[in-house]
Amino acid sequence: MRKLNTNNPIAYWREIPLVRLLLPFIVGIYLTESFHSFQQELVWLLFGLLIGLYSLGQASFTFKNRWLPGTYISFFFLLFGYTITCHQDERTVNTYLDNYQQTENRIFGTVVSYPKESEVYTRFKFALQGIQGTEKKLHSCTGNIQVAIKKSFSHPIPVYGDQLFLVGNIDTIAAPRNPSTFDYRQYLHFQNIHHQLFVDTMNWKVLKSAQAPAVFQLANTLQQNFITRLAEYVPASESFAIAAAMALGYKAAMTSDIKDAYSESGAIHVLAVSGLHVGVLSEVLLFLLGFFTSKKTHWKWLKYFCSLLLIWTFVLLVGATDSVVRAGILFSFINFGRLTRRDIHSLNALAAAAFIILVVDPYALFQVGFQFSFLAVTGIIIGYKPIYNFWTPRFKAIHFFWQLTAVGISAQLFVMPLSVYYFHQFPLYSILSGLMVVPFAGLILYTTIVLLISSYFSISLASVIGMGLSWVIAFQNEFLFMIQKLPYHSIQGIWIEWYEVLLVYGIIFSSLLLIRTKITTWLQVTLCCMSVLLGIQTWQLINSYQQQLLVIYALPKDTVIDFVDGRELVSWQSNSISEKTMDFNVQPNRWAMDIQEEKIIVPNNVFASKRLYVDTSYLQFGDRKLVIVDDALSKSSIPQAALDCTYVLVRDNPKIVIKEVLANYNMDLIIFDGSNKRYKIEAWEKECEAIGLSYHDVKEEGAFMDDFTSQTFSSAKPRISSK
Repeated sequence: MRKLNTNNPIAYWREIPLVRLLLPFIVGIYLTESFHSFQQELVWLLFGLLIGLYSLGQASFTFKNRWLPGTYISFFFLLFGYTITCHQDERTVNTYLDNYQQTENRIFGTVVSYPKESEVYTRFKFALQGIQGTEKKLHSCTGNIQVAIKKSFSHPIPVYGDQLFLVGNIDTIAAPRNPSTFDYRQYLHFQNIHHQLFVDTMNWKVLKSAQAPAVFQLANTLQQNFITRLAEYVPASESFAIAAAMALGYKAAMTSDIKDAYSESGAIHVLAVSGLHVGVLSEVLLFLLGFFTSKKTHWKWLKYFCSLLLIWTFVLLVGATDSVVRAGILFSFINFGRLTRRDIHSLNALAAAAFIILVVDPYALFQVGFQFSFLAVTGIIIGYKPIYNFWTPRFKAIHFFWQLTAVGISAQLFVMPLSVYYFHQFPLYSILSGLMVVPFAGLILYTTIVLLISSYFSISLASVIGMGLSWVIAFQNEFLFMIQKLPYHSIQGIWIEWYEVLLVYGIIFSSLLLIRTKITTWLQVTLCCMSVLLGIQTWQLINSYQQQLLVIYALPKDTVIDFVDGRELVSWQSNSISEKTMDFNVQPNRWAMDIQEEKIIVPNNVFASKRLYVDTSYLQFGDRKLVIVDDALSKSSIPQAALDCTYVLVRDNPKIVIKEVLANYNMDLIIFDGSNKRYKIEAWEKECEAIGLSYHDVKEEGAFMDDFTSQTFSSAKPRISSK
């Protein structure tokens, strides 16, 4: 790559034109999430703009009006991104399945993803092709469905490319029931999936087998064969799990202990096959080829061909999943720029790869794997030199490992803010783990590849290599387990908003540019971003001390009520609730509210604090009075006269009649939580509608959240009968 003029930001910006075009294109894709309204006229408008773009290229502009062409081109790419994303959405097609849904659906289509197995279900993406109507007539129908088939020993699992016949109820994917939790509906939306189907063991059959493209069938066959061979020559379970995950993308052998150790030490990205693995393979190959020098042009093309061969062989090895294919395209462009044209900037090559991927699948922009891959490579391009220049090793072997370490640190630096945003934890020793894991990643990847190749020619050689690979992985695991045991190895529960992530990236970018250019303007930008971020954090801290909320969560078969007073929380919860349920449904909201102190109350306890008083089933928080009606209360003393209260919570399937409850309690709202059975809630709701009583069904409407900091209901609104 030629040396760029980094001392002049304007000149630097002009030297990366593809980046300048990519940014409005990305903005156009993002706009579809806020203003989704695809009209056929947009295509004609885009075509007209394209003609105008050609005319613009033939025109000449004065220096004063030089901004006009750039503005026009940016608007064209913004509209281009918006149009293709709207067009990609499966819901814009006339044959979309929403027009054909019935009580029970009989459908056929094709498996278009590699099935993922859990203990009970096998899940995969299913492209619908036809649906049988009530008159037994077959209709052409389109749409993507997330299918979960119940596993059975008598039925083999489907494979990628199978054409299946399925019977079951197709459901629209529901919004998250609890505040601040993982949005599964949005996650599937970004894969262009908006419905799901649970299928019983006997309600499906294979119509045609393995109709996937030959390259994907080959990829699946190779992966299964290599997994078997790897298990034979690396018998140690932990070593096999790491080697299979890193080199083959196979994660079924991973244990929770290994996942926790890698996650809490900041090395979890090594287990998810992505741009890092492809980058390490590519960098090591180019480093080795660097020992052979030649001025002939064909040598450069030979090096490029070797890098392509290795990259796409690895893509096939790991099953040609979306994330690895994206990484393969990315590094194919990067290496093309590095090996063939010295005047192509790496960021331009990166932008070209992003264009190709996003034109084919605009929703890739919202997927974590795409974001991590491109941010990691951006970090390597921008941050590698400043980090590498901190130290210059004398010995070539150490120099090579320091290069890999600098690559790993620069990639982690750019991925970390987004990782904290998604996963709400910050491994304090991530840099320390990177010093070990990134160089070892290349060693493990190449050793695994050599092992698999040698297993076809020499069993004894493969056995020796397998033993050495086991030792290397065992050493790496012990190192990470040691980091996991260090004090304060990970900060859990960090909650940041998207605009704070942008400010952190602003600090990282400007700091690196300050180191490279020594221009004081970048120091001002860094300090400005820090000041704004500090101001936001201070404002959030002040608000967290003033918050007062009552939250009743939507949980299957359990009850959790949080009383939030500032940064302190008292939780009333049923005895049977599991830690897994709490971690997934409740804990994220507590992180979002910045809770620092928690106390737990179980049923039938008495508790008193400054704002909260609890006496078995009677609770008062500030001016809110809550009565919990369950079998324990219905069998105990009932008030002689009607008791005034704000809410009545019905839980755990008590034998009650709503009119009797209303006679005992003067309430503003009655709430039914997830510990009640569905048929009982439906019966109670009919009673409420008959007498004109407002109610809230937590199972259907999500968590009930009363934020009386501002004296308003939030998150979920009570349903009020029209009678």
